[in-house]
Amino acid sequence: MDILTEAVASMRSESPRTARTECRAPWGLRFHEATGAAFHVVLTGSCWLVRPDGSALALAAGDVIFLRSGAEHALTDDPHSPATDFRPDRTQCRLDKDQYR
Repeated sequence: MDILTEAVASMRSESPRTARTECRAPWGLRFHEATGAAFHVVLTGSCWLVRPDGSALALAAGDVIFLRSGAEHALTDDPHSPATDFRPDRTQCRLDKDQYR
């Protein structure tokens, strides 16, 4: 086991959850506070990590953001885009296409 895997496993206090999303502008996904750590990997394109105070960080393909406290945050196409609660549909491979595309 590599050191990152060990670090994530030692901080996990909920069941692990994963989801792969594909979004096209305009879009915004809000992630509520969670127990334990969280992370996002930007595979292609770009997005913004927006904190509850409104501060934003630009992310691009290849970036990995690690939130050790599982703090509330949003991922958006633009720092000013409204965000909807992230609720993946576990019966489909992708999120509702009409809502997030």
